[in-house]
Amino acid sequence: MVQNTQKISAGQTYCVYLKGKACGGAFVDKYCHRFFILRLFNGLKPFQVELHSYTLLANEVYLLVTPTSSTGLDCLIRSVRNSYTKYFQERYERESSPLAKSMRVSRVVGSQLTLDCQKYIERRVLDTGIRQHAGAYEWSSYSANSFGCRSDFVSPHVTFVNYLKERELPYKHYREYISTPFIRNYLSFIDSKVRSGKDLTRRRVPLTSPVVKKRIIKKRPVKERLGTKGVVNKQIATESKSGSQGALI
Repeated sequence: MVQNTQKISAGQTYCVYLKGKACGGAFVDKYCHRFFILRLFNGLKPFQVELHSYTLLANEVYLLVTPTSSTGLDCLIRSVRNSYTKYFQERYERESSPLAKSMRVSRVVGSQLTLDCQKYIERRVLDTGIRQHAGAYEWSSYSANSFGCRSDFVSPHVTFVNYLKERELPYKHYREYISTPFIRNYLSFIDSKVRSGKDLTRRRVPLTSPVVKKRIIKKRPVKERLGTKGVVNKQIATESKSGSQGALI
């Protein structure tokens, strides 16, 4: 079921990506969304999986989860997918499956990356232009996480809990955090990792970031740093052109 053949470890946080393949989208209307999400919610406890955030689009599913069993995540997705496939086929009289047979699973390491992945998931409707405000979309965990709404199914990640404890107006601060777009390069970095099922273990920032620029200057030889104005300008221009490539920190 896990396409990138990653071994799932109990207690590790993962970002899950499931893509639809049906003509017209895997989730045609609100009833499709509701059927899938209820099957997902009802399977969390039996399969021992904690759900931290989610977004269901017309043809994609994004989840941030922490399984407490090494087999729970795969069994959960398999169960939900099979139930929804049967529902979809009977309702629309089709033989094909609306969802891909395998899912992409990315291991998420580190507090900031965990928060960034949660933000990435809850911003999908904004980054794809589906809605002007994340709270206007029903099939997402945004309202539960951004307003502290009690949920029997969405379990705040320990990193998110600590994030809230460190701030005076935690939910207002979190809403502002979600409403602030990612830097384009960083969004592309997370998106490519999630869609390919590759681990998210290090943050990536553009080379034009002040932090990276400062490091680059420090690494230059003294003569190079004290060179002529023309040489320095040429180096800065070169760095600017290569800024879209990004760097790992």
